[in-house]
Amino acid sequence: MKKLFVSTVTASLLLATPLSADAAFRDVSMYADEIDFLTGEGIIKGYDDGTFRPGNALNRLQAVQMILREMGIMNIEENEVLDPGFTDLRPGEYGYKEIAKAVELGFIGGKTAENGSRFFDAYGTLTRAQMAKIMAEGYDLSSGKDYSFRDVANGHWASEHISRIANAGVTTGYQDGSFKPENKLQRQHFALFMARLLNESFRDNGGSGQTGELGEMDVTFLDVGQGDAILIEHTNGEVTLVDAGRYGSVTETALQAEGVTRIDTLIITHPDADHVGGAADVIRNYDVKEVFDSGQVHTTQVFEDYLGAIEDTGVFYSDVRVGDELSDDVRTDLSAIAVDPEASDMNDGSIVLKLTHGEMDFMLTGDAGIEVEEELVESGMDLESEVLKVSHHGSNTGTSAAFLAAVDPDYAVLSFGDNSYGHPHDEVVQRLTQYPVDIYATEDGSVIFTSDGDGLIVEKGGEFTVPEPTPEPEPEPVPGDDGDLSDDLRITGKNLDTEVVTIENQGSTDVSMSGWTLVSVEGNQTYTFPDDYVLSAGASVQIVSGNGATAGANRLLWTGAYIWNNDGDAAQLIDPDGNVVHELD
Repeated sequence: MKKLFVSTVTASLLLATPLSADAAFRDVSMYADEIDFLTGEGIIKGYDDGTFRPGNALNRLQAVQMILREMGIMNIEENEVLDPGFTDLRPGEYGYKEIAKAVELGFIGGKTAENGSRFFDAYGTLTRAQMAKIMAEGYDLSSGKDYSFRDVANGHWASEHISRIANAGVTTGYQDGSFKPENKLQRQHFALFMARLLNESFRDNGGSGQTGELGEMDVTFLDVGQGDAILIEHTNGEVTLVDAGRYGSVTETALQAEGVTRIDTLIITHPDADHVGGAADVIRNYDVKEVFDSGQVHTTQVFEDYLGAIEDTGVFYSDVRVGDELSDDVRTDLSAIAVDPEASDMNDGSIVLKLTHGEMDFMLTGDAGIEVEEELVESGMDLESEVLKVSHHGSNTGTSAAFLAAVDPDYAVLSFGDNSYGHPHDEVVQRLTQYPVDIYATEDGSVIFTSDGDGLIVEKGGEFTVPEPTPEPEPEPVPGDDGDLSDDLRITGKNLDTEVVTIENQGSTDVSMSGWTLVSVEGNQTYTFPDDYVLSAGASVQIVSGNGATAGANRLLWTGAYIWNNDGDAAQLIDPDGNVVHELD
């Protein structure tokens, strides 16, 4: 039975042109010893480009094929099997014979749609629970001690299988006492399970979820200007980046300052430019193995660049759901506690993460607003955290008094840079000060927290200096009262759906537009007027973009790509000296 099962493993992980058994994989950082062991045994091999692709997931059809091969059932004829009647699988299609045979044998079944029909979902994700069943039954693992994990109820269909592989030292569970039975199983996870099964030296026979001391974890809130980028260096060497700032070059500088050469996991909390702007560069330059985001979509060019980088590199990608565990480090827990891909407000769809290492917790809020905070408080979940990443760069859209009380932080981090939004807002800073907490800001440099599971050390970055109350602003001058020609130019129209912006010269003098620019603030895109373009006195011009946009009389083409954020995007008209002449929200 073991030899047949191992041959199945080999078939599921080999490719047509594998590397030699002693190859090292350039994309492997986690579980390198386990993967090297299985490679040396000839059980697994990598791709001919020198990669192992550890983040690639196994699917249900592959699971069926493994079990059948383990049983010695190979050359199946269609006339030997009964049609299982799945709506998504027909005789003659790839995998039909194997799936039909598996259903006959009873070790796997289909799924039920809302209309009551049955389907198989051949390419659906294989979970940790499903793999527990395969291993427990394929190797006839004994029951022994009854292991319990906090997220596997006694009545869970796989509870016995999970307990059996825990008894064998194949799984330890996570540091918080969970097993994550519904989490997707990746190639690296499968290699870890197999190595532990075949080689006792890789096992944790105590089954505690920990293999010694808690180790150290670093969490760095990077200085990327007006944006978010949070670097997590787990105890097992895994490197996670939560958000990527607004500009790739700025984020790269911050990463280089911390000596980072690779990112294993990239998480984009939501697709606003100040969170996703640097993502394409990170994916292309830091050997990213997996990317997770909120499932929200955006119309901006930076978001399109991000999707393009995912497609070009072939990196594993998935959207996130509440409850997903986004780290493989058994000593840390990185869980999604809120996310809404259907949120009407992009910020409120943010992934909210809670990171746990021993007794130390970090609350990472993205740009989530007060309504999301209220839902989290009302849910009754444990929100207490030593460190709070203040939502939305300190905007008054978040960090309510009720949420602050529920999190009860010792430290608060404001991630912001020079901006026109007034971040952080005075009322939020005063609320933090009065709570009180120690406030740090990335404006003063990257802030590093080192956790040993029992306490925190803060390195680099300075404590935030609470500013004096902001005086009442003086009235803005009426356009034209300073005598400058620039005051005569105004943005008089902006249609985010049709991607048309109208600019009018309301003065009595023609204006050369050489050096002038039009900026999409949220989209983080800039249009530069042609050097020879003159906007006549009393005339107006339309700047157009998007699919099918064309130039014409009094109509200048920006780009065929979509620029403007349909959920709200300010337009700024900027003169050659860099002055914002007019802004239209």
